[in-house]
Parts: sequence; C-alpha cells; structure tokens
Amino acid sequence: MKEIDLHGLRHEEAKRAIEPVLNKFWCTGEEIHFITGYSPKMKDIVIDLLNIYRLEYDIGDYSGQNIGYIKTYLE
Repeated sequence: MKEIDLHGLRHEEAKRAIEPVLNKFWCTGEEIHFITGYSPKMKDIVIDLLNIYRLEYDIGDYSGQNIGYIKTYLE
C-alpha cells in the first residue's frame, strides 16, 4: 500500500501531485491511499481525477487519528 499525503498542500498542488501517481502505478494492482484530511474540496479533487481514470474508490478515515483518506486500487 502506498500513501500519498495531500493534507497541507494547496488545491492546485494536489491536482498536480495525483496524476503522476496514477500514471506511475497504473495496472500494478497497487493500493493507494490519498490522505486528504477532512477537506471536502480536497476530496472532490481526488474523486474527480479517479472518475476520469474510471477507478473505484472508498472514502474513510484512520481510526482514532481523524485523518481522512480515499483508497483506490490501480488495476
């Protein structure tokens, strides 16, 4: 599993950080967790890109840590 921490990045920086990860691990079966915090805007950015790539995803948080993430598998 790979974790990509977007928490603390500006929204435009996050957009530029996500796509190279998707391209690098495309078709590897790798599980990726994009750490978003609880920002609805950050989650929307990740979800929009995952939808473009037609990837399924789950939204969750790490128990007891209050850190939001979006999980996908790059199959």
